[in-house]
Amino acid sequence: MLFSTPYHLLNGIEHLLESIPYQSRQLTIARRLMLERRCVIVLGFLVLLPWLAQAQTNCTSYSINLTNTSPGNCAGSTMLLANSDQTPALVQWYNSSTLVYTATSQSATSGTTVAGENEAGSADNQFNGAYGIYLDGTGALYIADKGNHRVQKWAAGATSGTTVAGGNGRGSADNQLNSPSNVWVDGSGAVYVLDMNNSRVQKWAVGATSGTTVAGNGTPGTGDDQLAYPLGLFVDATGVVYVSDNLNNRIQKWAVGAISGTTVAGTNGSSGSAANQLNHPNGVFVDASGAVYVSDNFNNRIQKWAAGATSGTTVAGGNGQGSAANQLYLPAGVYVDGAGAVYVADAGNNRIQKWEAGATRGSIVASGSNRSMVVDGSSGAIYSAANNSVQKWATVPASLAYTPTTAGGVYTARITSFNGCTATTNALTISDPLSISISSVSGILSASGADTYQWSTGQTGTNITVAPTTTTIYSVTGTTAAGCWATASFTFCVAPTISTSLGSCVGVASLSVVSDQAINRVQWFNGNTLAYTASSTLTYQNGAIFGSSGRPGTGADNLNVPAGVYVDASETIYVADQFNHRVQQRAAGSSTTTTLVNLFTVSVDMSARPSGIYGNASGAIYVSDRNLSRVLKITEGGFSVTTVAGIEGNAGSAANQLNYPRGLFVDDAGTVYVADYLNNRIQKWVAGATSGITVAGGNGAGSAANQLNGPTDVYVDVSGAMYVADESNNRIQKWASGATSGTTVAGGNGAGNAANQLTHPNGVHADPIDGIYIADTGNHRIQWWTPGASSGTTVLQDNYTTNVLNSPTDLYMDEKTGLYVVDQGNSRVVLCEKGPPSLVYTPTSAGVYTALVTASYGCVTTTNSVTLSAPPTPNLVATNQNGVLTSTLTCAQTSLTLTATDASGGSGTQYQFAGPGTSILGIVSQNTTDGTAVVNNAGVYSVTVTNASGCFSVTTITISSGLAVPSLSINPSSSILTVASPTASLSATGTGTFFWSTGETSPTISVTTSGVYSVTLTGPSGCTASTSASVAGPDLALILLLPQANFAAAGTVGEFVVNLFEVGGLPTSSGKVTITLTAPLGYTLAFPNSLTSINISGGSQNPVTVNNTQWSLINSLDDRQLTLTMNNGAFIGGGSQSSIGFQITRTNANSGSVASLTVNVADDLTMTYDGNLLNNVYARIISGL
Repeated sequence: MLFSTPYHLLNGIEHLLESIPYQSRQLTIARRLMLERRCVIVLGFLVLLPWLAQAQTNCTSYSINLTNTSPGNCAGSTMLLANSDQTPALVQWYNSSTLVYTATSQSATSGTTVAGENEAGSADNQFNGAYGIYLDGTGALYIADKGNHRVQKWAAGATSGTTVAGGNGRGSADNQLNSPSNVWVDGSGAVYVLDMNNSRVQKWAVGATSGTTVAGNGTPGTGDDQLAYPLGLFVDATGVVYVSDNLNNRIQKWAVGAISGTTVAGTNGSSGSAANQLNHPNGVFVDASGAVYVSDNFNNRIQKWAAGATSGTTVAGGNGQGSAANQLYLPAGVYVDGAGAVYVADAGNNRIQKWEAGATRGSIVASGSNRSMVVDGSSGAIYSAANNSVQKWATVPASLAYTPTTAGGVYTARITSFNGCTATTNALTISDPLSISISSVSGILSASGADTYQWSTGQTGTNITVAPTTTTIYSVTGTTAAGCWATASFTFCVAPTISTSLGSCVGVASLSVVSDQAINRVQWFNGNTLAYTASSTLTYQNGAIFGSSGRPGTGADNLNVPAGVYVDASETIYVADQFNHRVQQRAAGSSTTTTLVNLFTVSVDMSARPSGIYGNASGAIYVSDRNLSRVLKITEGGFSVTTVAGIEGNAGSAANQLNYPRGLFVDDAGTVYVADYLNNRIQKWVAGATSGITVAGGNGAGSAANQLNGPTDVYVDVSGAMYVADESNNRIQKWASGATSGTTVAGGNGAGNAANQLTHPNGVHADPIDGIYIADTGNHRIQWWTPGASSGTTVLQDNYTTNVLNSPTDLYMDEKTGLYVVDQGNSRVVLCEKGPPSLVYTPTSAGVYTALVTASYGCVTTTNSVTLSAPPTPNLVATNQNGVLTSTLTCAQTSLTLTATDASGGSGTQYQFAGPGTSILGIVSQNTTDGTAVVNNAGVYSVTVTNASGCFSVTTITISSGLAVPSLSINPSSSILTVASPTASLSATGTGTFFWSTGETSPTISVTTSGVYSVTLTGPSGCTASTSASVAGPDLALILLLPQANFAAAGTVGEFVVNLFEVGGLPTSSGKVTITLTAPLGYTLAFPNSLTSINISGGSQNPVTVNNTQWSLINSLDDRQLTLTMNNGAFIGGGSQSSIGFQITRTNANSGSVASLTVNVADDLTMTYDGNLLNNVYARIISGL
């Protein structure tokens, strides 16, 4: 079956479904819906239908009033409450003409089912495709039940519906409907039904059993009296019907009683994207001015056609198909509220967006798959139909209460209701806030600024006397006669004390700070000179303290690319959970994480990205929302969220705008400093201001001193100086208060990982004393630069194994806990825990000592003073037995005497020797009274000199050893005697006297025989050393003669000769030569001692003369291995040879075996007959056939 148009395609699907038995139809319906969705994308029309709401409320009856609910009328203690007879969507508070606070309504994050959700079906409590819906003044819902070809009415709170139109099967009769897609109810209760597949609009009077056609003629077409796949329906108060004629790309207006319609938007049959064209329009809405709003589906935009206009203007979308806040994706329904805000059923993105009048982007007010929607103009609730149910998305009204905190004045509230009605309250005059102060003189605390006072001690009156033993915070509440009140606090710092141990002597005495407070820093002074500083330590606590898995997630304990961290005075941790659009919090000591605020709920915009986060003493939390270019102030536990800097969704460079704000800092007065990233500046917004002033940068992107290039964070110290993380310049800039340019205090040496470099720093925290902590993002490390330093040290870094850090982006130094780091790449926060500084100090110089202690609550106090005395001044010398000063032990002087003295004099001095090291090793004896000791080992010796007052000092002396063995060597260390050189000269080198093994005493001797010669040297200290040298003589080489080496069978005998050649030209010593012959397994050897000649097997010059009589067999091993030695008196002359004859017999060697017959000259260790060991072995391969 072929279909010429999308209408015919879907109509064919409807008829195909009719032919399927009901029991088999459910899965087919699901598949059809999938096909319809595909048709939406491919063919250009939509069945995820829209929209609509009842008529607007009459604004003339809007009643509001402003009252003061507090006894006083001062800012800071007065709460103003507005009353309204309509539900407020927006409350704007003004001090005179200045907007100071805005409260907005908040959309629900989930919907509740109010109709259906009982699976697809035809029962009264079921739908078979809930499409168009309408909400009347009683809260009753009318639903176009498309698949059941009926309209159902569900009374408010009902669990089932009643049929008010159709319900008589699919058809085109007056009492039938064919896939109704939308519904409208007029003031009389008549129901208008968009009878989609019958190409008509039917009006069913109250209680009627059939309808009458008020638009279309029942057949699809392009004529003025026809409709083609109509989707959108609107009926005005006079009964005029507006229809979105989808396939004809036009909006048709049908006057009451008319038999044809007129085109009021689009061009009949012509689809396109020009201003006068539409492309498969869906929803339609007409406002009070007669302007027609059209959901231009395939153009992904909402077009507004003024009454009588020939073209439209885009009021939402129009930026291409997409999911960004300024885009739409196949929009279906459209609704416009009384304030001109446009609601869009953004079907392709499964969301409903709200575009404020004139906005260039929308915010999400409901999510999920939405076929159609209707907005309750009185409460702001949104009803959406999807699949087989209707869900209600409730809206929390804007708060009507406000407490001015910063200034008095004439206050009014401008209230806008959900239906667009706006009115301004009466005015109330509020006085400036009280300024309560506390002064302290000699333990008397005095309050001023009010009439009566209540102290935290329970006392009343202007003055109280206190004498705390530990640092204590006192607070007072002051009240005026008019009932205004304010509080103030005063920290009474109690100085710690110094205790001493081990006396009062330098080198012995240990000073300790005693305090019950948490101490951050101790500075020790000797008089007015700083002698030593002990600061807190930072220790990495392995693993995440926030973001339990270390991976992105949406759970309460997970983070998703966090960007900022802040810790308040109660140790509650706040994290800007960027990609989860929320701020997470966890109280001190708790394992439970909760959401302080969800920016999606606040702005109903999924593009919201919390980036920087900070707080102040008021308990407010401030968050920069980089994508929406604003800074939010969060109070009342997250129930109050207001914009205090920038304009939501309106990025720019004007004084009242921000562009991609990042890090921020907030002082206790509520002044906000913002790193305005894309504007390359730091903006300062005073509390309540409507615009900011540039206090750093703002001179374009650059690296000059008055420029910034992508600032990511800012910190303001107690002097008002700003420290800016200048990311793209890879530096930290310090801008003094009021300065027009900054100075580089860290980095600025190009991108890199050297100690003096940074790479894309993102976070900074500064302290005038401690220095600067930097989140060096590109280097995955935290750097610490002390004041004035030219390079930094690494506090924490990724070691590329344990992945400690991955792109850290922010940090916060908490006075009590330590350094919190946002480990963004690992989606977690880690902690370098703060450890207390050492409270103990051991001075090395005499003087009067005090400690300047920086403790909690900002207390900086000076301790009592302690006087320390000077230690003894020891001297230590060494002498030998002759009283000569020397520190060297010799063989003649094997012990020395150490003598210690105290140059400062005084009686009763004691001396205690030790050494070497900490033992008494090497000390023969010592006298602790006269300060002497006898030592006999080399090493370091110490003496502790203690005077009568108990002060002591230690000095040392190093005793060296002269007992070392003298250096001795012989040159050459080895020699060879030859015919040409029959004499060897050996020369000994060293200092002292020589004695050779020959009895000679000269350094050089000459020898004519081979052997090993030794010499002993006696050095000047009497110590001796010995060494030796070898002299080699003859050199024997050998060969085995056995030409015929094949043995045919067992018993075969072979005869062979071994020739020993002296090749060095010198004769061997008499009777020294020893040789060994080894036959393989299966063979035996024989040595005929008396043999004088022999016939060599296979030899060509037999017989051969042999010298067997000069040799003797000294060992035989199984007749396989024979050892021979030359007889006494026999030798081999220089250049001569000795021949020895042998017999070899095959016994049981395997046939085909191959093995070696070997002969070797025994190693001559004394070198009397052979000085070369390299040619002493010869082997001959023999075979068994």
